[in-house]
Amino acid sequence: MTVGPQQPPTHVPPSPEQLLAERFARGEIDEEEYRRRMSVLDSDDVGLTKR
Repeated sequence: MTVGPQQPPTHVPPSPEQLLAERFARGEIDEEEYRRRMSVLDSDDVGLTKR
């Protein structure tokens, strides 16, 4: 059996939620800040304006 050329692994950037969880885990932000930012990410365009 022959194997064709292999594709290099594609890099999938972390989601905003993953980045936020990593910052919390590293101690860069406290629990209050983590929860506040997660609530913004979970909301439907609260505070965002379209240009």
